[in-house]
Amino acid sequence: MAFLALVVFWAAGRIDLVEKSFGFARKYEDWELDEVIILSLFFMFYFMVLALRKWRQTVEANHDLQKANQELQEAAKEIKALRGIIPICANCKNIRDDQGYWQKVEQYIRDRADVRFTHGLCPECFVKLYPDLKLPEDARKQMDDSGR
Repeated sequence: MAFLALVVFWAAGRIDLVEKSFGFARKYEDWELDEVIILSLFFMFYFMVLALRKWRQTVEANHDLQKANQELQEAAKEIKALRGIIPICANCKNIRDDQGYWQKVEQYIRDRADVRFTHGLCPECFVKLYPDLKLPEDARKQMDDSGR
């Protein structure tokens, strides 16, 4: 829109628009001045509609951008991170918190990282704990692939 205004301003300084309008009217004498005015009004209305569409698209894009920015800010608030040195027991793998209390690894991480745990058995522990049971095929393949 600003570009169009600059072009009109530049053209108005270099070209006498009234003289050009009368020259156009003389060239097309079969056109009446009121027809030229109506045609000019039509083009003015057409460009106003185009400008309104662009303005509306800009407003919608700005709204979408603000909504996405707000969602990102909310997501950033929810992110919890584990940082620094975590004191862990060499034997039982419990973790000492900031108050000096010992907690299970699952509880410590759940409290600080907003996650939930589910339990299962890795293939090595499955074989140790249940040597008489057959290891599922997909777990056996994983063990073979990892070289254990």
